[in-house]
Amino acid sequence: MLNLQRLFYSSNQSDSYYSAIQPTEDQKQHLTDAKNKIRDHLREGIDHASMTVLGQTHKVSPRFRTQGSWSYDTCNQPAHMPPQEMDWDLGVYLPISVWDDSQPKIAAAVYYKLLEDLLTSLCEREGWSLCAKETCIRVEIRKSCHIDVPPYAAPDKEFTAIQERVLAKALALKEEASFREAVAFGELPGADWDSLKEIVLATRRGEWRKSDPGVVSDWFRHQVAEHGEQLRRNCRYLKGWRDFQWPEGGPSSVSLMICTCQSFRKTPGRDDLALLEVVRELGEKLAADIREDPLDEREDFNKLSPQERIEAAAKAHDLYRALKGGVDANRWEKMDVLKALRAQFGPRMPFEPDWIIDDTPQNVVRGVPAVIVPQPEVRRSRSG
Repeated sequence: MLNLQRLFYSSNQSDSYYSAIQPTEDQKQHLTDAKNKIRDHLREGIDHASMTVLGQTHKVSPRFRTQGSWSYDTCNQPAHMPPQEMDWDLGVYLPISVWDDSQPKIAAAVYYKLLEDLLTSLCEREGWSLCAKETCIRVEIRKSCHIDVPPYAAPDKEFTAIQERVLAKALALKEEASFREAVAFGELPGADWDSLKEIVLATRRGEWRKSDPGVVSDWFRHQVAEHGEQLRRNCRYLKGWRDFQWPEGGPSSVSLMICTCQSFRKTPGRDDLALLEVVRELGEKLAADIREDPLDEREDFNKLSPQERIEAAAKAHDLYRALKGGVDANRWEKMDVLKALRAQFGPRMPFEPDWIIDDTPQNVVRGVPAVIVPQPEVRRSRSG
């Protein structure tokens, strides 16, 4: 039997598969700088237009929230560039005081158009391009990355409660200066948005839709808190596999996160075995509806068509066979193991046979945590 841990992850090495799929520091900085330019431009523009365009009785300053993979800390570098891109989801939240029947008393189309016009002028200045989608405005920073800007609204009283709570926390931690700086820019830490419940999204068609992107962030944050960082790494591995296998399309990131969390068993020091347990059931999950009650018991997160589900399940079974075969292989089969893994994860999987070490069945068993099972019922019996 073989130990494949070093190929996937090592805490003191920077050339594992985990390191290869993460965004570089330059990429992070480039996206962060672009995000800050968008934030500052929209804050100033909405401040000026809140009374004249949006019809508010006083100046309104927007709030901003990083969402999606950057809030989950699962954003990977694309496996195929193009057509794949890294994306940053920057939600714009407009605090509105006047609501009617759970909707703001401003036109969704007017709000969407204001953001589109403001971002168009910024793109012209920065040399970026813009694409107006149904539920967001996409700013193409370069061929390898973009920033999606969905426009939300929420009651202003809820933002006040959030700021008061975060200020109290900042004072307790003696971080008041950093808090006030964040408030000045309109950004608050992601976890502190949990009490923001009455959220609606403005669409390009002029509709208000109920939407709470924080539900997934909150759910995943609790999953990681319970199971540890190995769970987050497993989500990255599956997303990296998806990106290599599907240059376009494939299972959604959220569906893969749900599948990972539902099947995950913590295996200290053995990401390969933890991933094997997740992948063992992945084919069956991708072939069926994917639901997670804490998120929304009514929603099927598997957006693939029936034919796409069959194809995804087949690819997942191939992945399981490659991982299972790798763990069960003999030391003289290391080259075959590496070829099989690279066929699944691509050339970013290190081709280093020396990183694969021999293991014993006893060590594998010790590495897998015990599962508590209920004590069997012992029924009374009569002899004779």
